[in-house]
Amino acid sequence: MSKAKVNARPITYKKYLQDYPRAETPEASSDVGDKENKDLTEAQLVETLDTLFLIDDPGNDALYNSVSISNSAVIKMLAPHLRDDLRTPKSLGNGVVKMMTVEAKPFNSTDKDSQKERRRSLYMLKTRYHEKVIIEIKDHLSRYQAEIQDMKNAGIEVLGYVRKSPSQGKNDNNRVKLLQQMVSRLQERSRVDKVYVSPCCTSSGPLLVS
Repeated sequence: MSKAKVNARPITYKKYLQDYPRAETPEASSDVGDKENKDLTEAQLVETLDTLFLIDDPGNDALYNSVSISNSAVIKMLAPHLRDDLRTPKSLGNGVVKMMTVEAKPFNSTDKDSQKERRRSLYMLKTRYHEKVIIEIKDHLSRYQAEIQDMKNAGIEVLGYVRKSPSQGKNDNNRVKLLQQMVSRLQERSRVDKVYVSPCCTSSGPLLVS
């Protein structure tokens, strides 16, 4: 597989972390300061934390270290990339990141100032990879849409499909509203040309019924 082909299709082909630069310089990561792409959204924050921190040992000492870390330390680490409303430990405690609040076992640790701090034992991606991972997550949508546009420029028609499962107690208006939200998401994010809708079918049901 040639590097040119991999670089031309960043969504289809993914590089191993070892292929990334070991450290970022201001020149190499100038897009971090881009005003329009500065802050992580809430969804991007969840993806970032799911990538940087693991609950279970991944068995890869080359990439991950065992750490004990607090919510405040995580916020401090990611602060340059966060909106103001996400720059507090409370934002993690409000269900933004289940990993940091429920699944990872907490314990109290006393620092040098004798202040108790709630920490969790996790496996953290080595810091030299953090900046690159965050940039990749921030840029994912624009790169994905560029790849979709390349396909459309080549004459490929992009189709989407949404469905809702059969359920009791839900009115038709609510079903239509949820379907429309999914259609809008496909049109906005995936730039689909057409969307096929199954308003009431199971996941194993046929797409086309004669």
